Amino acid sequence: MTPNAPHISAAMEQAWQTYLSGLEEVRRLIFGHHFAEGQRERNEAHYLFHQIQAAAFNLTIAPRPDYPRFYAHTLFDPVTYTFIGPNPDFLYSAAYLDGRRRYRIWGRRSNSRMVLMQSLNSYFTLPPEQMKLLGNYDLDSLNLGADGSFEIIASATPCAGNWIRLDPDSDRNVVFVREAFGDWDNELRTAMHVEAIDDIPPRTMVHDEAEMIRRLEHAVRFMRYCITVYSMKVVEDVVALAGGWNCFAVPKFNATHAHAAANPEATYNVLAYDIGPDEALILELDPPNPKYWGIQLTDCWDQTIDYTYHSSSLNQSQARVDADGKIRAVVCHRDPGIHNWLTPVDSRKGTVVVRWYFAQRISTPSARSVPFAELGRHLPDRTATIAPEERRAALQKRRRAIERRYNY
Repeated sequence: MTPNAPHISAAMEQAWQTYLSGLEEVRRLIFGHHFAEGQRERNEAHYLFHQIQAAAFNLTIAPRPDYPRFYAHTLFDPVTYTFIGPNPDFLYSAAYLDGRRRYRIWGRRSNSRMVLMQSLNSYFTLPPEQMKLLGNYDLDSLNLGADGSFEIIASATPCAGNWIRLDPDSDRNVVFVREAFGDWDNELRTAMHVEAIDDIPPRTMVHDEAEMIRRLEHAVRFMRYCITVYSMKVVEDVVALAGGWNCFAVPKFNATHAHAAANPEATYNVLAYDIGPDEALILELDPPNPKYWGIQLTDCWDQTIDYTYHSSSLNQSQARVDADGKIRAVVCHRDPGIHNWLTPVDSRKGTVVVRWYFAQRISTPSARSVPFAELGRHLPDRTATIAPEERRAALQKRRRAIERRYNY
């Protein structure tokens, strides 16, 4: 027991020391990685390390399944929680539910592009071999009222009507929601709420020592998983799959055992970029008629590049299409005056992630690196351009759209 903290039990003291040891392991993993050699990348790593601790509290220690709600701001947030590459076009939310209980999820469908739901028995808090994807659900495929209203039962026991499966052996199942927005100015959030509807008395709001010790263990496991599977590996995995930098990996990234929270309706084409200040990367896409598609950038640690104040993402409603039906976007550090510009905001290395949801065919984007000064020679003559004052107006609209989405 700590001499200056006589009211901490021996068990809690041991759990705390184990937590600190795990935290130090995570810190050394990050700063032992070769990406941390550069000052910019090291600065990004410092933020990642402290961010992942806050996320671990929000997602492993804070949830109370007996008092459920859909978490949004504490899951991912455009200027705070950007770990494991959240999509700028998505509003992510999650409800933590006890598999012993029965819940009612209700709300009203908005005009957003799509609302996809997943049920998992854990969100990166169990060993990978114990994580289970229980089900995938498209809200538009469920029974909705004429006004878009819906009601869904979440439980371990199947029931008639709209039903989401829970694992009875998990007290922290996660119903994970991805809501996609194409037209940021006019598409609105879907209202979604959750409540327990059984007769099981709720547990106390305060975690006892045994529960807190268990959650501290889960917090370390969560941090270690996110750092080793995503932050430290995504760029290196893509380079290995693609055979180098600045080219797309042909094998799609999709829901696998190691990435159980990925959505199986999505195809991910990923490129690891390495772009100097005088270089530009031209991306060429032929969208396979999907329900949704989008492009985003991350830094080398798989943190999403800021998209509230910068033009770092594009989707099917925002991008301009060339005369041949293809979409060309330019990744570079300076505004080239091209409408479809993606900025890495000073990050030299990271990823370009292209997502297709409900794609009708296979389509792999291509990329080529060119000198920034020669960019015009490599683009079609009628490529859509944008003047500086138009860019400023577009960025202001972008910021205000994100503020509306998150109720800032």
